[in-house]
Amino acid sequence: MLTISLGSMGGPVFYVGCFSALLSSVIGNASGYGLLVAEVVRVLGGGKSVPAPAETPAWRATVLWCLLSPLVWSLPGMPNFVTLTILVNAVNVVVLPFLTIVLWAIAWKGRLMAWYEHIVMGGLLVLALWGTWQSAISLSTRE
Repeated sequence: MLTISLGSMGGPVFYVGCFSALLSSVIGNASGYGLLVAEVVRVLGGGKSVPAPAETPAWRATVLWCLLSPLVWSLPGMPNFVTLTILVNAVNVVVLPFLTIVLWAIAWKGRLMAWYEHIVMGGLLVLALWGTWQSAISLSTRE
């Protein structure tokens, strides 16, 4: 259908663009989550001086998990990518309160926030908890 609407080269160019966008997004997410986990490990470890986050075992483990765990879904008999997308987004909502608390704690420890920003973070935490509750309900009532 793409070659009909975009011409003989339009389809392949479109697919290369989609692949490039997805690949850069996956690598960026894996690296970002790795840096977040490395920072949490550093803060929970007493804020000791550590090597660059990309050289820590926590970063490496997180990046490998983010890049290799989706390959399980390519095995025969696994659910399709629509199911994978819905499941991953639902799990992201469940993890959101943890991320909110960790970011709030990091900012609080460094005394980086004003009183009104703490109120906003509290509201965001309540919103994240509500979203988690709704996501858990929707996952448990799946047909």
